[in-house]
Amino acid sequence: LNVINQTEGCGLVKALADVNGDGVLEIITLSDAGLLRILNSEFEVLASIQAGNKNGNVAVSDINPTSPNAVDF
Repeated sequence: LNVINQTEGCGLVKALADVNGDGVLEIITLSDAGLLRILNSEFEVLASIQAGNKNGNVAVSDINPTSPNAVDF
């Protein structure tokens, strides 16, 4: 396999979802320190939230079809 893009220090990938409604999947990661990050396909940080610890889970929901998805942690 060829590596197209890579980043270090962002943690485990927890979900891929279109959370901002642009039609492109964002990468949702959770670090060992419990830092939740939403990255675009170029690995630029779009949002960063201290979510607790590394054992947390992430769910993406779309309860309102006219707005972007919500990230629940």
